[in-house]
Amino acid sequence: MQKQLTAFKQRLIFIFSLVAVLVLTSVFVLVGYQFIFPNTEPVPATQNNAALANDPFYGEDNMTLKVGVPNALKETITAQCAEFIKLHPNKSISINVIEYPDIVSTMLVGLGNLPDLMFFNSDKLHTLAENNLLLPVYALPNEITGVSKQSIISRNTKNSAAAAMYDNDLFAYPYAADNGYVLFYDKRILTTEDVASFESLIDASEQNGKTLIMDAGKSFYSSMFLFAGGFKTENYDIATGVQQFNNYDRSSVINALDAFNLLFANNPNTFKSHEVDAIITGFKNDSTAAGICGFWQVEQAKEALGANLGVAQIPTVKINQTNTKTSAYYGYTMLGIHSNTFWVEASQMLADYLTGEACQTRRAEQNGTPPTNIAAAKIANNNEIINAFLKQESTAVPLSGIKDPYFASTSELGYQISSSTPLGKADLGELFDDAINRVKSETANKVEQNGE
Repeated sequence: MQKQLTAFKQRLIFIFSLVAVLVLTSVFVLVGYQFIFPNTEPVPATQNNAALANDPFYGEDNMTLKVGVPNALKETITAQCAEFIKLHPNKSISINVIEYPDIVSTMLVGLGNLPDLMFFNSDKLHTLAENNLLLPVYALPNEITGVSKQSIISRNTKNSAAAAMYDNDLFAYPYAADNGYVLFYDKRILTTEDVASFESLIDASEQNGKTLIMDAGKSFYSSMFLFAGGFKTENYDIATGVQQFNNYDRSSVINALDAFNLLFANNPNTFKSHEVDAIITGFKNDSTAAGICGFWQVEQAKEALGANLGVAQIPTVKINQTNTKTSAYYGYTMLGIHSNTFWVEASQMLADYLTGEACQTRRAEQNGTPPTNIAAAKIANNNEIINAFLKQESTAVPLSGIKDPYFASTSELGYQISSSTPLGKADLGELFDDAINRVKSETANKVEQNGE
């Protein structure tokens, strides 16, 4: 009996010892894990948490952010992300800038190393937003920094902010006004007075035996024919998918189309429709006086013309004997935040920094990139090229919320308008009606596409 009690006591001692070892081991493992992998769960600042009361990150720390960029932006964004980290020495922040050839397709597929922040063209914003891939901009304002959705809207140009909207909410931070077009011309041939109107521009070009070129067969450019008549595209209807337009006057639009058609038909050897690369070629071989060019062609034009490169807004056109201003499409580079990012506050603060006045001003100074930030736009006072693009941007139609059937139908319309044969208002009216009706019938449930 004594031996049995002794054996029982020994078992109890063993069991209690084993339990104690397991408990201590669990404690050590938990403490060790917390030491090696500190808690990174964001903690919102509250009145009961004085330690976070002045923390604009709301408790986020030990952060690793991924930023998706096109190749052209990688060097600039890498440098500016490093500056952001230096501004917050009390936080542990790691930022990986990763090049994505097609960020929109990558996000839609949803596989792989998806970024927390991404750069994309404004014409892709609706596609990303309607697939719930973008975090609304500052749904709650940052009470520490004072940054809010409204402050982001107010600091940028009206059109760039409009291009960042989806379903009446802001879904991106305007980054650059770099997807528009203006008139490039040779200062040796043309004066500022010559380039003020299409009529004087064509006359001066013809007198010098040179051409004026634009790509009338691409809606991105030829929509200016419609815009001169007061027509504008608006965001497609989210519920039905049908492309929307403003309340335009049909007769005014037809008059504008007729004016442009006659400019082409009456000047077939001077006013020509070719792809935009032909403009740079024409500058190089001295056969072209002017052309409608995009911002991305600035360096090529500088190489071709050097100090003789002139830049101006799209000229006026005479409609019913009245000089009429026309608009142009204008697109933007946007910065958005992935809706599933773990680091909401840090991502918003980084986006705010990269698209703020200081960063946009430096990019404009270093790269000649037209800013969307109103305060940064003062650099245009000393830069002829930026000045011309921003003047064009101020009256432009934002390139956002437009579906592919519109570009397909109106590209065909633009091609017909550039015909060397006068079409007449009756035929132009039928062509216009047919194009718009096709757009309306074909846009329901069609995805948004690139307008270029």
